[in-house]
Amino acid sequence: SSSGNFLWLCWMIRTNSHFIAWTGRGMEFKLIEPEEVARLWGIQKNRPAMNYDKLSRSLRYYYEKGIMQKVA
Repeated sequence: SSSGNFLWLCWMIRTNSHFIAWTGRGMEFKLIEPEEVARLWGIQKNRPAMNYDKLSRSLRYYYEKGIMQKVA
């Protein structure tokens, strides 16, 4: 669910700030180590072959559906 994904994202940022961090501008975050974030997202979604290319396709889907908004 979207709310479950959001909670996971908040937990990730809080506990793995060397991989992903809030920018300080609202709900905006930055991937510092995108491959590691992709690997952890794959674990969360039970997709062990997840990599950054696949994660970026997922993010584009979220942008298209209005779930997330790209800022940079």
